[in-house]
Amino acid sequence: MRAGLEEWLVIVFLLVLGGRLAGVPAERGTGPYLGLVAGMLVLVVGATVVYRWRFEGRRWPRTAFRLALIAGVAVPYGVLRDMLPVIHPGEVDAGLAAVDLALFGGHAAVWFERFATPFNSAWLAVSYVGYYLVAALFLVGMLLFCRRHNVFVEFGVMVLGVICTGIVLYTFFPAQGPYVYLADRFLAPLPEHTVVPFVHGVMRSGPLRDVFPSMHTAVPVVLFLFSARNLRWAAVAAGLWVPHIVVSTMYLRYHYLIDVIAGVVLAAGWFVLAPPAIRAYQRLRRRHDIDAEA
Repeated sequence: MRAGLEEWLVIVFLLVLGGRLAGVPAERGTGPYLGLVAGMLVLVVGATVVYRWRFEGRRWPRTAFRLALIAGVAVPYGVLRDMLPVIHPGEVDAGLAAVDLALFGGHAAVWFERFATPFNSAWLAVSYVGYYLVAALFLVGMLLFCRRHNVFVEFGVMVLGVICTGIVLYTFFPAQGPYVYLADRFLAPLPEHTVVPFVHGVMRSGPLRDVFPSMHTAVPVVLFLFSARNLRWAAVAAGLWVPHIVVSTMYLRYHYLIDVIAGVVLAAGWFVLAPPAIRAYQRLRRRHDIDAEA
């Protein structure tokens, strides 16, 4: 139990992902992906053992250890494009679109077409792809400059919880989104000829079927909620940024409204769950006389 809650999150994530792959017939080509997930599991467990029993508390080993945890999540995400069809060959677009139709009486992506102008398209396309830059800057800033260990642990549990849960859900609900499934409902392509094609190109190089839940919603929302509780100076900027990201997911035709709602629920759930989970785990450690970082 010297391992922190963040390590357990990543370890459980890799075990679940490995279990999803192991439950698929081997003839689908699961071998390379099982090997990769197993390799990441060995990396994370090994890094945890080395850091917790030899280098705990030292600044630069701690940073290297946290990068190993990030790699444990980022590397499997990087192969989702090829791994998702192996785990779940079908797509659930019909179901997601039907939920939107039943609950909201239509499709948000189609409704937003009435606001399609060159400026709106360019602005929201920049907002959408800016998600990666802002999220990366937030992560680097926390890694390098956060001196409050308890705050960083809360950040790690919330963000890792959102991302790991989201990736696992993709394996159950793969979908291509309105851009593909509702293509015949749109009157025309979005009216912008530089930024929007660039963003579409970026998205086509990604996992492609990572729609439910919307991580472009969940991650910005959880960063905003975290900032509102711990970093008030960042909450204003995050609060201005989040609505543009959320709207862009539907305006650019990448997500159904139910994806966005699921992303908000996922972020809110981890925001609420993280602090009591951390406190409960620390109480468990103290009960067993384990003096270790959170």
